[in-house]
Amino acid sequence: METIVGLGVIWLIYTIYSHFSEKRNNSTTYNSNNPTQSRVYTKPKPRLNVQQADITQITLSSEQKSLFDRVENSNENIFITGKAGTGKSVLLQYLRQNSTKKLVVVAPTGVAALNVGGQTIHSLFRIAPGFLTDDKLRLSNKTAYLLQHLDTVVIDEISMVRVDLMNSIDYLLRKARGNDMPFGGVQMVMFGDLYQLPPVVDDEELHKYFVDNFGGQYFFNSPAWRQSSAKVYELTH
Repeated sequence: METIVGLGVIWLIYTIYSHFSEKRNNSTTYNSNNPTQSRVYTKPKPRLNVQQADITQITLSSEQKSLFDRVENSNENIFITGKAGTGKSVLLQYLRQNSTKKLVVVAPTGVAALNVGGQTIHSLFRIAPGFLTDDKLRLSNKTAYLLQHLDTVVIDEISMVRVDLMNSIDYLLRKARGNDMPFGGVQMVMFGDLYQLPPVVDDEELHKYFVDNFGGQYFFNSPAWRQSSAKVYELTH
């Protein structure tokens, strides 16, 4: 019995030692200027966005390639739509990684922005959440400099973008670039499906305001969008 207990204790000690040895091998030790202070930092595991992991291996369909070339070789404003599974996200990711233009990818929500490796519209343009009018917008020198050097703004999940947010994008781009063309002359490329999530308007008075002043709450109700002569292309497969 004593022999069995003794072997059990030895096995337990060996298991604990092996566990901590493995953790130590996966860590790096940092020594500060004070040699008596040492801390162990575990190396973080890299995270890959599932939608971006194999994007460098993709081959575009002829339909996707045609749209990529159109974006790349023109200043045309474009709305790319299509049902789920037709390749909108793949084309967007390919465009983000392979375009020679100075472009930025944004989305109306944090989750949508994360999925395409971009940032939120509010973050890029430094826009506060809530109902937006021109008098509420501020343009810092840093934001103005960034917007002045853009060729293309790519917006994913455009169906969720409200008309007042679209108006704000137009206003800030025009102001930053000193250009009175729609969106300050920047190429706008939109991705989305109008049959998916609509923009949020949870106030009846606000909804009435959008209808009375713009004809509705959607991005395409923005005067700038109507003035931009944007073309609509639908991916089908």
